[in-house]
Amino acid sequence: MKKYVWILGTFLLPILLEGGLLYAQSSPSPKEPLTIDVQTAVALALRANLGLEAEQLSFEVKRNTKDTMYNVFYPKISASVKLSRLNQGPSSVSTLIPDPTSQMGTFSGTPIYDRVIPLTITPPHRFSLGASISASITFSYALIHGMRLTEMDYEAGRINLEKARKKVELDVKKTFYNLLVIEESIKLAEQNYQAAVTRFKQAEANYKSGLVDQYTMLAAQVAMESLKPVIAEIRNGYETLLLSFKMLLGIDMDTPVQLSGSIEPVIQKFDAKELSSRFLSNRLDVQGLLLAQKITEEVWKLERSNLLPVLTLMYSMDPTFQGDPFGDFWFDKSWKQQTGMFGITLSMSLDNLIPNSAQKNRIYNAQLDREKFRLQLTQALQGAELEIRRIILGLEKSAKSIEVLKLNVELAEKANRMGQEAYRAGLKDYSQIETTEVNLQEARVNLLKEKYNYLAGLLDLENALNTSLETIRGLGK
Repeated sequence: MKKYVWILGTFLLPILLEGGLLYAQSSPSPKEPLTIDVQTAVALALRANLGLEAEQLSFEVKRNTKDTMYNVFYPKISASVKLSRLNQGPSSVSTLIPDPTSQMGTFSGTPIYDRVIPLTITPPHRFSLGASISASITFSYALIHGMRLTEMDYEAGRINLEKARKKVELDVKKTFYNLLVIEESIKLAEQNYQAAVTRFKQAEANYKSGLVDQYTMLAAQVAMESLKPVIAEIRNGYETLLLSFKMLLGIDMDTPVQLSGSIEPVIQKFDAKELSSRFLSNRLDVQGLLLAQKITEEVWKLERSNLLPVLTLMYSMDPTFQGDPFGDFWFDKSWKQQTGMFGITLSMSLDNLIPNSAQKNRIYNAQLDREKFRLQLTQALQGAELEIRRIILGLEKSAKSIEVLKLNVELAEKANRMGQEAYRAGLKDYSQIETTEVNLQEARVNLLKEKYNYLAGLLDLENALNTSLETIRGLGK
């Protein structure tokens, strides 16, 4: 019996630990029974997961940036209005003017005066009103490369969002099947408990009839009672994992849930080489590295374009009111431009051409990044192919184990059935049939474990190839 308890603990503890997942937030829902299959569970989790929602918002930022990237060709326009007055009033100006009373005559229609008189003029100390409008636009090859990088950044955001979704899907599916495995384990434990109850009653009856001693009856009772805490522990772990599962799916904690599914996998054979050749490029990490390689190529071109000239068009005007802004009418012809102009500028940074300059170093570093990502891509492809082969080897091992364990279960059931018949006939005592019971339970638990391992391997293969199981199964044998 201790061996049976050890079997259940060894198998179920990793499942319970693996299932205690993730981040999400529960949302209110009607407290009525819900029947959930694996696809429904995935759909609910994708809708409720906070991590996905944050990633989606980041993706929307990149989408908006891409959709409006043409605004780099908008001119920079600024406008201002200024009302000012000098702190110190203007100085008086002295001059000489003809004395009107000393006119001597005319010459060719121009008056001639005999003398002049001094005149002092003090300009008014008043406010000055002026406006300024300027616009400029710059054209360079760097703008083109910047727009391409914006498009690539959007694509990188799409890949990151898809990665987050795939991770949630994988975690939800594995947790779903974990729960199914634990449900089956509870059923097996309860069946074993009912068998123990039957054996105890038989031993008790035999003891009262004088067919067995008290030790045999007590041994059967101890075996029966020892199963109660085991079942309680499994149920507690199941309920804890189910709460985490509800939280992940955004379901109210008090809502009863019934899982609809099976852990009976369809056994198939897969060709690792064929799957790699067909679907390796579908992997999101490979797609991300391919995109990163393109981004570094574009960054290199961007840095090189900074060595080229830049064309700037500029227009400005600064009308200034010549009268008193508080006393004169604004909308007359008393406005005058001071420095308004239109200009075309072709500029080029000459220091970028100096060897070992900062710009030259940026170009060189961008070239090294290109080579670095090329190596990372090669390494990722090799690692991906190795991962696929490892998963398929695990599937083949689990498939073979399932066949052997099915036979073991049949043999253990037959041995246990024969032992029970001999026990009821009084030909064997409890200690002799206990071994057959433990062997049967161990065979059933091991078969259940391998079925889960096979299903988990299929999910890992689906995730590794970024391809649906239906498509993958279509290539199986």
